[in-house]
Amino acid sequence: MAVIGVASSAVTKKKFRTTPSTGKVMITVFWDIDGVILVDVMARCETVNSDAYIGTLQKLKQRYRRVRPNRNPGDMLIQHDNARPHTSLRTQEAIAKFGWTVLPHSPYSPDLAPSDFHLFGPLKVALRGTRFEETRP
Repeated sequence: MAVIGVASSAVTKKKFRTTPSTGKVMITVFWDIDGVILVDVMARCETVNSDAYIGTLQKLKQRYRRVRPNRNPGDMLIQHDNARPHTSLRTQEAIAKFGWTVLPHSPYSPDLAPSDFHLFGPLKVALRGTRFEETRP
């Protein structure tokens, strides 16, 4: 008499415990050849609109005077993409009032602004190995 072993191959689906996302945070970074001028962190649940962007530009203007005292803020060139808050009439009027010049960005361009490539590489290097604690509201 032969004894034959039978292996059960019942497949059980493994359930992963999910945790809710802590949400996204919008960070706007302004820099020039000498380094970062302003890092503006938007409050959670705040909408990116013309008012919020103009507020960020006002912070930039004040900060620029402090960190670059030997430069004329009116000579500033700014480059941003074609998002609605950046191209709205109110934003354009505020930028003109500051005396700044906006560098063109191709309409409907899916590409990042060319200057983004100069920020993300060094940012990745600087943050490599850094662990962030999760904060919940």
